[in-house]
Amino acid sequence: MNRRPPRSTQSRSSAASDVYKRQEENDKLIGTFTLRDLVVSEPGKTLSEIMKSEPVSLYDDQKSSAIAEIVSKYNLLAVPVIDQNEQLQGMVVVDDVVEDLISERKTRKR
Repeated sequence: MNRRPPRSTQSRSSAASDVYKRQEENDKLIGTFTLRDLVVSEPGKTLSEIMKSEPVSLYDDQKSSAIAEIVSKYNLLAVPVIDQNEQLQGMVVVDDVVEDLISERKTRKR
């Protein structure tokens, strides 16, 4: 199976990167929020009040089948990837999961 490294957090907009840096200097994942969460929140609310403080995440060494199960279970389009120290490593998007599943299926048919 082709294992791609998680997408870097550097590819996100600088505003999203700054949220992680401002919340924790050691890049630990402490919460997530969607653009919708931000848009529909009451004016004046802080990110700490908007974000989910116990986010669904993946470890950087998880197998693609486990990743697919989590993406499906929680109906996610993107999932943060952390290492064993809970430091943010990047993200996996649903397109990556689908591509890996298709690739696995093609490999099994041969």
